Amino acid sequence: MVEIIRQLTQHSMARYLLTGGGLFCIDLACFYICFEMLNFSIEVSQVISRSIGAFVGFFGHKFYSFKNSNAPTDGTPNISDQGFGYLMVTVFNILFSPLVVSYCMHVIQNNILLSKIVAEVFLVLETYILLRFIFTPRRGS
Repeated sequence: MVEIIRQLTQHSMARYLLTGGGLFCIDLACFYICFEMLNFSIEVSQVISRSIGAFVGFFGHKFYSFKNSNAPTDGTPNISDQGFGYLMVTVFNILFSPLVVSYCMHVIQNNILLSKIVAEVFLVLETYILLRFIFTPRRGS
């Protein structure tokens, strides 16, 4: 079993999904603490939990999912450029995701749960491609 896990985590997509699962747990825990224990509104709780998740996610994806140590000569953008790129992907997804869910609702004929699942799968793949571009060294550099 350990060998299977070791082989799977040789692939950035598997590490990305593993990191994403951890981030989901962090997001959920932060949301629960803010909403249930601190009595913040749903909106404030969501903003806080997503912000913490995005911050932790940047480092999790950079150093684990894509194993990017940001060596100055490896052709990878510097950490501030990566941070800016990560922020742009996050903002883009916040604005783009409602359109994807709405489109899925139209195509799948008003099944909200299935539409949300299909949209999230699409967004996970789209985000993986964009983050791989941000954190992976350029060829020929």
